[in-house]
Amino acid sequence: MLTNIIKFMIFFIAGVAEDDIITVPDIEDIIKKGCNPVGTSGTGLDRIKAHTGSLLPSLQQMAKNIQDGDYDQLGDADTKSEPPYDARAKQFKEQFSLGDQLKIQLEYKTNENFELKKMVKIKGEEVSQQAVRADMLEKRLENARRDGDGKLDTLKSELSEAKKTISDKDRQVRLFLLFIDLVHT
Repeated sequence: MLTNIIKFMIFFIAGVAEDDIITVPDIEDIIKKGCNPVGTSGTGLDRIKAHTGSLLPSLQQMAKNIQDGDYDQLGDADTKSEPPYDARAKQFKEQFSLGDQLKIQLEYKTNENFELKKMVKIKGEEVSQQAVRADMLEKRLENARRDGDGKLDTLKSELSEAKKTISDKDRQVRLFLLFIDLVHT
């Protein structure tokens, strides 16, 4: 019945120009024309009042049940679901907290990385110093070997000269001994 009234009002309003004004008697006339074809007893307005009057008690009972929470969580009034904005706020806070934790971890890792780089630099400098020391020791060793080789050559030459001198002296002694033997004989 209400759908008929609405349809009739739409057709009527669609035929009215934008400048035209719809008055209350026009609306009552539309409702009467929409309701009269439906029933046989009474006017259209009386039928609408009767129809809505029969719906009113059940609507009032439903509103009371909704207020009492009978329809919440399938009749379970103890467990109330939190509103979506609260759920989203909690989710945002958790994400924000997680972001703060990740930020702290990132700062810790950055500091740790910085310290490791500093240690690597110090170790690199130590290795460089050790390499310089090793080069200096190798040069000293080479110089000592050269000096040792030079001293060895010098000692060998002195030894050969000493042997030569000894052999010369030995020959001279033999010659002298021969000479003494000759003179005494």
